[in-house]
Amino acid sequence: MSSSVPSYLEQLVRHPETDKRLWLDPDQRVVGKFLRCQLASVFQPVIDLNEQTSIAREAFVRSWHQTESRLSPWSLFASAAHDEDVVELDRLCRTVHLLNHFSGLHANEPLIVNVHDRLLAAVAGDHGRSFRRVLDALAISPSRVIIETPESVCLDRSLLAFVVANYRLNGFRISVSVGRASDVQKVLGIVRPDYLKVDGRRIPSTAEAAHVLALAEANGVRTIIQRVETHDQLNTLREAGITLVQGFALAAPSAVPAQQTPLATTAA
Repeated sequence: MSSSVPSYLEQLVRHPETDKRLWLDPDQRVVGKFLRCQLASVFQPVIDLNEQTSIAREAFVRSWHQTESRLSPWSLFASAAHDEDVVELDRLCRTVHLLNHFSGLHANEPLIVNVHDRLLAAVAGDHGRSFRRVLDALAISPSRVIIETPESVCLDRSLLAFVVANYRLNGFRISVSVGRASDVQKVLGIVRPDYLKVDGRRIPSTAEAAHVLALAEANGVRTIIQRVETHDQLNTLREAGITLVQGFALAAPSAVPAQQTPLATTAA
């Protein structure tokens, strides 16, 4: 665990008015507030099939409205009418994920965080600079964080290249999410991310999976097949030589138990 994360969490308990957007729930997990909504984190592992271990965990937001039992993340982002609201919401989600992951039982693993496509379009300057400042304040190396770009960014060659270069400049590792296997060669002609993530539901055959893997390996990029939901999909990927897999066939997203001892609820 980063030495600064426990101190920050302790500050939330002892001085709850310091940042009204963040607090700890009874299970010692960080919860965020945006407008009248609350945000929490769940994490899904990326599994190495050869080693049967997790190599990283991807964070997803779970949200609910104070008048509703559940609010989908898509509805939450849609409620942010202005670009500046999207920027604030996206950064808040990533901060909640950071604090939950790096205070949890799997803090030794890299964290994968997504960025919303509207944020990438709205921020004209240095992508990753603000997030890097959060990491620096928490004494977390940016190399322990993998920024994942959305599928839609692959449609804009110049934006994809610009965004990847900016995040790299700020020390982050990069994962590019590709919607279709047919887009892999085009993406690799623009950037060389650390990871290439392809939707497993759109890879119908062993031959196509093997082709994706060969293209990525030829460019020094590791392949992760995501949204693997059935054992038939899993068998197809194994036959193709795919080793890094993510999806419900292996593990559902879940909250990670905090590893710190329970923090006092009142100041000593």
